[in-house]
Amino acid sequence: MDAKARRSAIYMRMALGDIVHTASLAKEYGVSERTIQLDMKELMLSYDIVSDKKGYYRLKEIPKPIDEEMKEIVKSLLYFLGVDSFVEFKDVIENILGVHNEKYLIFDSKKENIKNFSNFKLILQMLRWNYSLEIEYNDKKRVIHPFKIANLNGYWYLIALELNSNKLKSYLLNKITSLNSMFENMLANETLEKEIREKLKTHISPWINEDLKEVKLKIYPPFNEAIKRNVPINCEVLEKNKDYILIKLHYYSQEEALNFIKRHIPSIEVLDDKLKNELKKQLQDYLMRN
Repeated sequence: MDAKARRSAIYMRMALGDIVHTASLAKEYGVSERTIQLDMKELMLSYDIVSDKKGYYRLKEIPKPIDEEMKEIVKSLLYFLGVDSFVEFKDVIENILGVHNEKYLIFDSKKENIKNFSNFKLILQMLRWNYSLEIEYNDKKRVIHPFKIANLNGYWYLIALELNSNKLKSYLLNKITSLNSMFENMLANETLEKEIREKLKTHISPWINEDLKEVKLKIYPPFNEAIKRNVPINCEVLEKNKDYILIKLHYYSQEEALNFIKRHIPSIEVLDDKLKNELKKQLQDYLMRN
C-alpha cells in the first residue's frame, strides 16, 4: 500500500469515530512508527486532528455519527424494499420502528448478509459526502463515483459510474475486495451527475451496465391489485380499466424482464413477440426437465 492509500485508510477510521494508535498502525501496515507519525503530520495539515494522549489520534469533530447515517439508509431501504431484506439490521430496524416482536417482523435468512461492514460504512459516508472511490473488483482496480446501495433479488449492489469507461454499472458489494476514498468528487460534472440521479429514481437493476429497453405488459387479476397499490420502481402505468392494467416495464437485460414476467404468471400478458417466444422456450425446457 502506498502512502496516499495508507493515509486515506487511516483518515477514514477516524472519520468513522475510531481513535488510532501510532504503534498499532505501524505494525498493521508493516512500516515504522516514524512513517506513521509523518502520515499523521500530513493529515493534520488538512484535517482537525487532535492527540489526547501520546501516540493516539482522533478527529476533533466527526461530521455525523455513522450510526445515524446507517439508520437513515435503513429507513430508506425499508421504504422501498420491505423489512425482510435486512437480516443483519434487525435490532436497528426494531428500534426505528419501535417494534420488538417477531410477530410483526420477518427476516429471511436466505438474503445475502453484508460480509464487510467497514466497506459498507465507508460507502455510506462517501455517498453522503459525494466523494469518489477506488475499488478492486474482479481483480481489477477501478475508479468509480457511487450513487446508490441497493438490495436486488436478495443481493447487495453498489451502483456507480465507472469513470474510465464513463458507464453506469452495478457491482456486487461482497465482491469488492478493497476500496479507498479519493476524498474528492472525481466526476466533476454537475450536469451528468444530475442526469444519473434522475435516471436512478426509476431505473435500478443488477444489469444496469447494459442499454435500457422497454416492453408493454398487460396485468390481470390478482396481480393488477398489487400494481394499483404499489407500482414497481421499474414500471410505468399506461392505462387502467376494469379488466387489466397496461404497464411499460423498463429493463436492461432480457433475463431481467423474463424474471419479472415469470414471477407473475398467469396474471401477465407479454406484448412483445421476441420476449414471448423466449419465455415459451424457457417454460417448455423447464417442463421437459420435470
